Amino acid sequence: MALGLATPVKQSGKLLVGCSSPNLAINIDIPASIDASAYVTVLALRIANDFEILTTGVEATRQVILSSTHEDATSMGVEMSERIAKIEQRLEHIEATLQALNSNVDKLLEYSRDEKATNTVLKDKFVEYDKKLDKKPSSDEVKNWVARATVSIILAMITIIGIASTIIVKITHQ
Repeated sequence: MALGLATPVKQSGKLLVGCSSPNLAINIDIPASIDASAYVTVLALRIANDFEILTTGVEATRQVILSSTHEDATSMGVEMSERIAKIEQRLEHIEATLQALNSNVDKLLEYSRDEKATNTVLKDKFVEYDKKLDKKPSSDEVKNWVARATVSIILAMITIIGIASTIIVKITHQ
C-alpha cells in the first residue's frame, strides 16, 4: 500500500547529506571500492567528534575548522591514516600482551599437569596405605591377643617363680 509520503530510492554509490538550517544539500559520489555504510559510520563519528570539540571551548574552534574543512578526500585520508597508525600501534601492544598472557597460561597448564601427576602418585600411595591398614587386626582382635598374652605371661611368671623357688630350696638345703 503506497502512501505517497516517500518515493523509492534506487541504490547507488551516492551519499546525500542535507541540513535544514541553513538550507544545504551535498551529493557525494562514493567509489564502488568503499563500503558506504562504513564510510557513513566514520563520517558520523567525525561529526560527533567535531561537535564535542566545539563545545569544549574557544581554543578548540580553530582545530574544528581545520579538521572539518576538507578540500578533497585526500586530506581526510591523511588524518585517517594517522588514526589508523595509532590504532595499529595499540593493537601491536595488545597482541604482545596477549602473547605474554598465553605463555603464562601455557606455563600454568604445564604446572597443572605436573601437579596432577604428583597428585595421582600420592593418591596411589594412599590407596596402598589403605590396603595395608585393611590387613591390620581390628581392635577386638588386638584385645583378644593382649588377653592371651597376659595369661601366657602370668603362667610364665608362675613357672619362673616355681623354678626359682626350687633352686633356692636346693641351694639352702645342701
